[in-house]
Amino acid sequence: LASRPRPSPAAGHVYAKTGTGLGGTAGSPLIDKALAGYIRPPGGGWVAFAEFMDMGISSPATLMPVANEVGQAMGAIAAAVYKYS
Repeated sequence: LASRPRPSPAAGHVYAKTGTGLGGTAGSPLIDKALAGYIRPPGGGWVAFAEFMDMGISSPATLMPVANEVGQAMGAIAAAVYKYS
């Protein structure tokens, strides 16, 4: 999360672990992404969260673009949880 380029009000308030996995077969590759942890919202307290994504990809060449875009979306979801908690 720290390496994501867009600054966010949630920066420094999300404590999370990312994960990426590859599976499937050469003819049917799969990608798994996860983000789970805790968010300390502006009003105090803690919010626990977990996000998971598992999908087939069209080819190994699309792996990194898909992984990066999903990572950005997961970061945006964590920022929204921070903002609206």
